[in-house]
Parts: sequence; structure tokens; C-alpha cells
Amino acid sequence: MLKRTLFNLNTSTNMMAQQQMGEEAQNQAPGTFKPENSIKRSEAIKIVVSALGIPVDEENGYYATQFTDVKPDAWYAGYVQYGVALGITDGTSATTFSPDRNVTYDQMIAFI
Repeated sequence: MLKRTLFNLNTSTNMMAQQQMGEEAQNQAPGTFKPENSIKRSEAIKIVVSALGIPVDEENGYYATQFTDVKPDAWYAGYVQYGVALGITDGTSATTFSPDRNVTYDQMIAFI
């Protein structure tokens, strides 16, 4: 049962990722669906914040965060900033967010 639940979460999360971020963020060819692919923490926070309808300017934004591994001009910095402000995430430590790590099942559940 747990394995099926994990698969369903992964499939649902990847479907949301394609809708919210576009296929290029998943490094997939247009028109493909790969539910077995992992999602990075930076991508996961974008999915959640975008689903809430919060506009983030990825190209021209400058978002300061308390995390040393999130550059203010990174495409995901605004999503991280809003995620922290809304209580969705608090990082992997007091000073790191680990944007390039794969999001774990537990982390994704906490995000949503």
C-alpha cells in the first residue's frame, strides 16, 4: 500500500510539475511524461507556490533569503522566499535550503 501511495504521489507531483513549470524544467522533451524522474527541492517549492497563485518574476527578480545556497537572482529564489514567508518550508538547516537536492516524500508532504 505504501509503495502505491508513493507512486501516486510521485505521479501526481510530476503532473503538477509539468503544468506549473513546463517540460523544460524537468529536462524532458516536449510532449513527454516521466513520472519516474526525481524533482529537486527548488522545483518542488515552485510547484507549491505557483499552485497558490503567487506571482514570482523569475527573470527580473531579486529575492534575498537567509539561505547561503540560494543566490538572490536564482530562478527559484522568489519561490523559496515566499515558501518561507508562508511557512511552507524552513530549509534543510538554518542557513541552507539545498535547492539541488531531490525532494523527499516527507519534504513534499510538508510543502503541501
